[in-house]
Amino acid sequence: MRLPRLLRSTAAQVVAVVLAAGVALVAAPVATAVAPVGLDDFSGNVRGVRTVETDGTASFTENGGKGVVRTTHPGGGAPSSVTLRYAIPTADLTSGGSNGQFFLEFDSIVRSSPSPGEVAANIWITLVDSLGRESIAASSGISNAPDGYGIVRPLCDAAAAGCSGGFSGTADFTSVTEIAVTVAHPKNLDGANELVAVIDAIRTTPLAGAQPAPRAAYVTTESSTYRGGADGTSVHFRVRYSGTTPFSGGAWGANDFAVATTGGTTARVTSVTGTAEDHVVKVAVGGSSGTVRLDVPAGMLHDTWGQPTVGSSATVAYTRVPAPVLPELTAEQRHLVVGTPLDLQLDVPDPADYLVISGMLPPELTLSSSGRISGTPTVAGDFSATILAQDEFRQSDAKTYEFRVLPTVTFPASPDVNLTLGLPSAPFGIVALGASAGTVALTLDGLPAGMSFDPVTRTVSGTPTAAGTFPLTAVATSVAVPSLELGRARVQTLTVGVPPSAEPLGSIFVREAQPSTIPLPPGNAYQVVAGSLPVGMVISGASITGVPTGAGTSSFTLFVTNPFGSSTITGSIVVGSSVVVPGATRDAVVGEAFSHEVLATGLPAPDVTVSQGTLPPGVTARVEGALLTLSGTPTVPGTYDVAVRAVRTLSGDDVSATIRVIVREKPVVTPASDLTVHLGDAVDRTFVATGDPAPAWTATGLPAGVRATDLGDGSVRIHGTPTTSGTSAMTLTATNMAGSASTSFVLHVQKAPAFTSADDLDLEAGVPVSAVVTVDGYPVPTITATGLPQGLTFADRGDGTATISGTPARGGATTVRLTATNVVSAATTDVEVTVVEKPAVTSDPVAKVVAGGAVNLTVTFGGFPVPALALESAGAGAAGVARVMAASRGVLAAGPAPVAATTLPPGLTFTDNGDGTATIAGRPTVGGLFRPTVVATSSAGVTRQTLDLTVAAITTTDVSGDEEVVVGDKVDLTFRAGGYPTPVLRVVGTLPLGLTFTDNGDGTGTLRGTVLVTGTHTVTIEADNGAVRRFSATIVAAVQEAPGTDDGADDGGGTDEPTPGPADGTDEPADDTDEPTPTDDDSTDGDSTDGDSTDGVDRLPRTGTEGLTSLVVALAAIALGALMVEVRRRRA
Repeated sequence: MRLPRLLRSTAAQVVAVVLAAGVALVAAPVATAVAPVGLDDFSGNVRGVRTVETDGTASFTENGGKGVVRTTHPGGGAPSSVTLRYAIPTADLTSGGSNGQFFLEFDSIVRSSPSPGEVAANIWITLVDSLGRESIAASSGISNAPDGYGIVRPLCDAAAAGCSGGFSGTADFTSVTEIAVTVAHPKNLDGANELVAVIDAIRTTPLAGAQPAPRAAYVTTESSTYRGGADGTSVHFRVRYSGTTPFSGGAWGANDFAVATTGGTTARVTSVTGTAEDHVVKVAVGGSSGTVRLDVPAGMLHDTWGQPTVGSSATVAYTRVPAPVLPELTAEQRHLVVGTPLDLQLDVPDPADYLVISGMLPPELTLSSSGRISGTPTVAGDFSATILAQDEFRQSDAKTYEFRVLPTVTFPASPDVNLTLGLPSAPFGIVALGASAGTVALTLDGLPAGMSFDPVTRTVSGTPTAAGTFPLTAVATSVAVPSLELGRARVQTLTVGVPPSAEPLGSIFVREAQPSTIPLPPGNAYQVVAGSLPVGMVISGASITGVPTGAGTSSFTLFVTNPFGSSTITGSIVVGSSVVVPGATRDAVVGEAFSHEVLATGLPAPDVTVSQGTLPPGVTARVEGALLTLSGTPTVPGTYDVAVRAVRTLSGDDVSATIRVIVREKPVVTPASDLTVHLGDAVDRTFVATGDPAPAWTATGLPAGVRATDLGDGSVRIHGTPTTSGTSAMTLTATNMAGSASTSFVLHVQKAPAFTSADDLDLEAGVPVSAVVTVDGYPVPTITATGLPQGLTFADRGDGTATISGTPARGGATTVRLTATNVVSAATTDVEVTVVEKPAVTSDPVAKVVAGGAVNLTVTFGGFPVPALALESAGAGAAGVARVMAASRGVLAAGPAPVAATTLPPGLTFTDNGDGTATIAGRPTVGGLFRPTVVATSSAGVTRQTLDLTVAAITTTDVSGDEEVVVGDKVDLTFRAGGYPTPVLRVVGTLPLGLTFTDNGDGTGTLRGTVLVTGTHTVTIEADNGAVRRFSATIVAAVQEAPGTDDGADDGGGTDEPTPGPADGTDEPADDTDEPTPTDDDSTDGDSTDGDSTDGVDRLPRTGTEGLTSLVVALAAIALGALMVEVRRRRA
């Protein structure tokens, strides 16, 4: 059993408080109405969260506003229990001090079959406050309370002064967070039983609680009916009170209760014992049968509120049991026979105990305690026994019984006796052992009529008047008690018969060579004393039997004897052969001669006649002794039966036989005409033939699906549905026993055309083909075709087949309609002709694009079905791509020709569009020559096509030339552009006066000439190989200084030299990442962010730390005739 937490941890500190011992509560009701703190009303109103804990076989259910705790104890082992645990928000159970008690109200507490004095349940209440402190109140020793029970515990510390019956522990009742109520079975080694506790509500109430209704006494008895004898009996009324509060008062006596009776029953209270709430009232009951009621007056106790208890009562039935009276025994019951079992029940009105108090019963007889005398007596004589019967109330009766045991009479068997019917019999006697004269009467059953038995002399005499066998049974009975049989036995058998008869046997006929038996009167012995029996026959018992071997008559005389006399008889036996008339069935044909003889055999010979029947018309009968002749020419078919009778009076033979003449007629068949039907149509035609008997039909040449059914009446049914078309020549033959006849006709089965060849045809463009079309149908259909693909022709062969032949020119799918026609109907079918064609490229395999520019090229392949397109994964590999990229930058410009890569240019993708086209799209990132291979695949084959993709790119620009030029000297500048393919260089705009530009055809160009004009001159060159890039050089022309002069500029002692380029001393940009300018004019140069240019033309960088701009100071030294030209340049 699971105990509350405090009981588990500090069980030694818990003291069980028995509610019946009393709890100190205020007796008067509370005047101030304070609402109780409800915890659970079992109708859905629960404070906080309720959990149910069970162990063993315990269970909890909620139904109809009640909480039902059930513990089914199996017998032995730990007791089971149910704990209802409530987790609640912190609550003040005292309601600010107004509520003073915890109230647990039960509708009933019932434990099945408790032993006397045992309790029904143990109950614990556990309170836990917000700090985890616990207080427990226990109630044990609760008896069965079917009318309700209440547990009321003050909300106070039981250890504190003035708190009686409160809680043990330290919990704060004003801050409770958990409440647990445990109901447990009271015993751990109890027998199998069940505890059911029904809870009404759990709450706290003001001190003394909510005033309940006054309680009534619960009055019970051990039984609802009682029995008593002359001294009466005692009835114990248990008076208990149960409820929600204790009671006060209870000093009761016999005069505090009243009893009432009915029916002549007397009763009085003799004692009262028990506690204030549980009394036992003992009532003495006597008199005659009736009822007894115990009345418990009102006000016997007062509850906590001072309310008097309500009066109540209980009624029991009382039965006065009469004293037993032993029965008298009849003469039949008192007279016994040795060896005959006895089973005798002595019955009294009420159950009693029986015993023999004097004398004795006959030996081997016994008396049971229930009054049964049984056994088989073994000794004859007189016996006396006095028997006493006493009931449970010690009322008794005694009676003496006299028993006489008679001996058994036996009858030894006597020899059987034969008597002659009608003749007086000599007297004969029977023997009876143990039959005393005067005490035993003898009878003899089964005597024949005319015979009698004398019981005194014990002899049988008389003249029998009835023949037969008569078993005799002797019976001995008591003279004093005629119904008492002392012995019975079958003593002998009388047979009454007559002497043999002398009546002659007469003449008896037997058949030669056949086993024969002639019966003779039974019960006699026979002997031939004169004459003889036929050879092969003898006397056997009461018959003459054997197989006679010779014909003739044998006469004889027999001497006959039996137990009753003798005689002689005469007779004769005639041995002859059997009469035989041969029956027959003969066939005849109308119009043909017929003859048949019938000869009857047997010795002596019989006489033959035609006794009944009808001869066929045209046939007559002639009789000659034992011979009958039928002859003539029948004219009418049919079956004719004639009965031929042979009679021999001597032997009594009368033999008949039937001669059946069946006159038949040959079949005659009506000629049949030809028949035409369509395949699938039913054929049903009947042919009739005359003839007798009705002819049977056979058929040959029937087509499949058609069968012949002989209707059995001379007609045949040709029916069914032909399953094949064509012509069938059928022959029908009618046959009977007289002959046969035939007729023939032709069945034409026409069939609508139906194509049987395939409904699809797969061909290959350019490959000759010859395909056969087949058609089923009858007559043979003609075949036509429409919609043939180009290059194919159609020819009908005239035999239900046609040919599609030729060489298809183009691939594709075509529906060809075929039509087949005959006299039945026309049929069409569509043949799907698929001409496959190997893929072939139809688009230009050569294309040129610009690196960095958007690319969208379409590669197109023809063929059928539409091929799948993919790039072949093979080529120059990474090294080849690197070589192409290097060539595009001009690194290999002076070396061998560029190597083509077999892959797509980087930056481009290949996409199969699923319609025979593929798209190459993207922006190529390097220039060069690329030759990827496109693989086109379909069911018609695989085609490879190599594409030539040229990616134009200008990757580098550069300008180089003389450092200084004096007026009149030559200018020689070289412009270089790297990329693939080799770009063409041309001047943009107008060259300064005196200068010319030449494209060298290898990606370089030369600017030559003499500067004739002072000033700043910008020369712009455009490189074009599909991609376009512009780059320029700036020429500044100024007058040369006179020797020894200074421009006045403080340059820190430096010379007027061009500003160095990158730190590595080269004229290449540091990142070497120049990109080609796209050919579309809307793109801007990425280097134009310095604000100098937005037209896409490369500019030379300015020199100096601040981007020094060349300043040419023209000295007025015209006379010197010298000019200094400073060239500033930068690589585009």
